[in-house]
Amino acid sequence: MSDPINPDHYKRGGLETIEIMRKKLTPEEFRGKCKGDQYKYLDRRGYKVEKDVDEETWLKNCIQECNKQNWYCDAEKQSYQERLNQILEQKARRNGSPVIDEDWIEDSLHDED
Repeated sequence: MSDPINPDHYKRGGLETIEIMRKKLTPEEFRGKCKGDQYKYLDRRGYKVEKDVDEETWLKNCIQECNKQNWYCDAEKQSYQERLNQILEQKARRNGSPVIDEDWIEDSLHDED
């Protein structure tokens, strides 16, 4: 089954359209694009199906629209995380500290001792 959020036609030439946009847009423009798409999926949720569909089909469509909205929220969040990682690396270099791993987040609540 094809991925309903990122179907194959979004990946022509081996690149996903969203990744091309991420490279071509500034971080602020990219986040704006993600926010706009989140609003789009929120606004049309429940209205993107034929009239008089059964409740099961309607609910499945609403869930798919939620998943699409969440996908763009995750992409926006990733953009913020990438920028935060850049700032933390710059601070670490200025302070002479070793650069922290990009995936590592200080979290005293969940750190193991």
